[in-house]
This record gives sequence, structure tokens and C-alpha cells, in this order.
Amino acid sequence: MANIKKIIKKNICSYSWLDFFNCSRLRIFFLICLLICANNLRSQERLWSEDYSDLISSKGAANPTEEERKYFTEELDRFKKHWLRKDFNFQSDLLWLNDKEIAFSTLSYPGWEGNDKDAPRIVSLNIDTGEVKDSGYRGELVCLNHKRDLMVRFNPSPEKSLPFEGGEWLVGQWGEKLRQVERKTEHYIPNYLCQFYPLGDIYKNIESYEAPRELNRIIPLLPEHGGIKEMIVPVSKNNKQENIILSRLVRSDGNEIKLLIYRLTNKNFNYLTWDDSYFDTRIANIPSITIYPNGKFKYHNPPKLVGFWEWSKVASSVSYRSRMGMLWTPTPNSRPWHKHGIYLESENKLIKIEEGQVSSGTLISPNGCRLLAYISRGDALAKINASARGYMVIDLCK
Repeated sequence: MANIKKIIKKNICSYSWLDFFNCSRLRIFFLICLLICANNLRSQERLWSEDYSDLISSKGAANPTEEERKYFTEELDRFKKHWLRKDFNFQSDLLWLNDKEIAFSTLSYPGWEGNDKDAPRIVSLNIDTGEVKDSGYRGELVCLNHKRDLMVRFNPSPEKSLPFEGGEWLVGQWGEKLRQVERKTEHYIPNYLCQFYPLGDIYKNIESYEAPRELNRIIPLLPEHGGIKEMIVPVSKNNKQENIILSRLVRSDGNEIKLLIYRLTNKNFNYLTWDDSYFDTRIANIPSITIYPNGKFKYHNPPKLVGFWEWSKVASSVSYRSRMGMLWTPTPNSRPWHKHGIYLESENKLIKIEEGQVSSGTLISPNGCRLLAYISRGDALAKINASARGYMVIDLCK
């Protein structure tokens, strides 16, 4: 982060790289933008400049110390929770179909047991009643969004090849007949669009002074929102090359809005239906970002305790945004460590609402009120572990 700020300051002083702007007014405007960006970047440096002197003695402690407990409260029974039934052989991620149902691929469910020659079946599960419905689709459920668009990868001969190797790619609307599409290389699948979209050039590394003047990528948003264009501008000074990323929101009407943000991710960039916004989930050493279709954005810095665990390199925390506030899921980098769990940051307070390790793939329901996560309580490395583990639903709004 210090390097980024140094680059910005250096270019504010010389701004020789701005010669691709011919208009002096644009140069002045962009310099003002860079000054604002430098202020925003200071918030990212907070994690590493925070005064952790009162917590330093807690760095090696496996259990929460008295000093750490000053920064959070424990309310494990605050929200309604329940474990999902375990009589499934999951063959895909679990995805929200609506606020009450999840969908996934499986090789077994109550009343059916598949074998090596069977393609997985895609079913829906009502998490309130336990009712299971066979959708009629076969294969691996790859994507399912809030508009009920889905993408499926189907292997017509599962017994003759590795699971989900090659096969057919199908898209369409849940409940309707799917159509086959071509699998495209150097593409990715935005989880709110469920279609292939090109990665662009920006994912490639620039290692040479002979790099192209600009490397571009457009991150698609919903059609009515346009997209976010990222442009890498290589800067050469004193025989040293540095790269600056410029971002702008390109709206569906063609208007563009400059965004003073850092590079976005692909896989963890999500649309939040309940807030009509986009959220870039990050590990807590870099603030997560909320971006609105009107060009406004907000950084989400970790609370002090979560920042301390990241700073001391004992745990990494992934952030999620819900209607009730930010959620942090610290995962230990070493064992033993018993501070992991789910922490809710709400109204400037940090509350531990669940214990145990949380696997990646945690999902928030479309209405922002329900959390679906795989929880492993107890010692994950123990030879015999009788603690509960599995998929859990937490109702945050009840």
C-alpha cells in the first residue's frame, strides 16, 4: 500500500505520464482526482498503522485473551440457526434460488441414490421445511443468479472420464428448457450474469518495458447498470516501470464516471439484490468495496481486532456484507487457534455470533437476511472429532 501511495505522489509531482491527455483542464481535473484517491488510500493503510500496543501480548494466544475480549462480545444464541440435513452427496456449490430455497447438484437425496454411471441431479431444498424437489436438470450447477438464470455443465458419459471434464455447457432460466452454448477460453462467469465474459488483458502481468501502452478490461454489471472499465497505464521513469490502474463506471446510457478505487476481483465480485449494489469481497488486509450504479462507492475497513489478527499474521478474515452489517470470518494461519468463527460488525460493535472454522463459499441470501456457510466446530486436525460440522443457515434479521 505504501508503494501505491508513493507512486501516486511521485506522479502528482511530475505527472509526465498524463501527456496522453491533450486538454489542460482534464489534466487539472485528473490531478485533483489523484489527490482524492491518495486520501482514500490512507484508509487502506489504517490496518497497518493502527496502534495495536494493547493487543501485542495476545499474538500467540490460542484462546481469546482479556485484552481481545474488550473488542467484542459473544452472543452465540442471538440469532436463529439450524443445520442443513446431511443426506446429500453434494457435487456442486450450494446456491440461493430464492430467500427460502437453495439449489445444488447431488448424487443422492432422500428417495434416490446414484452411481458412477449417473449424472448428478440438480435439486432444490427448502431450508425451512426440508422439502426436496428434483428440477429435472442433470449435471453440475455452475451458476444461479437472482433472476433465476442458471448455467449447467453436463457430462454425457460420466463413467468414461473424470467428473465434469469437458462436456456440454447449458444456460437458460430455472424451470425452462436449457440451450447449449460454446465453452469459451480466457473467459470467466460473473455469478450475477451466468454467462461467459472475456477476462480482458488486464489479468496478464506486465513484466517488460515493451508492454502495450494500455491494457484494458471491462467488468460487466447488470445490463441496466453498464460496466466498469479498468485501464492499466504503464509508467516509465528513471528506467523503472510502474503501473497505475484507472477505473471508470461506463453506464448503459454511455456516460462515464471516474471511480477512485483499486483493482477489482472476478470471482468475489457480487451483486447485492437487497441493496442494489456491487460488493467486492476481500481478505481483511485490503478493504472490501461497495459500488453503487450511480458511481458512489464505500470502503469497508476491518474492525480493530480483526485488523490485529491480520496484521499479526495469525488469521486471515474474509468479509461479507449483509442487511444487518458486515460479517468477518477469521480463519487461522496456524494451529491451535480458537478465536475463529463468524463476527458481526453492527452499529460500531463487534459480536461473535458463531464459533468454529468457516469454509470459503459463504453466501448471503437475496434479501440480505440469511447466511449459508459450512461450519467446522472443534479441532479440525483432531483424530477423533465429535463436534458438529456441516452447512448452517443463520437468520440474521430474526
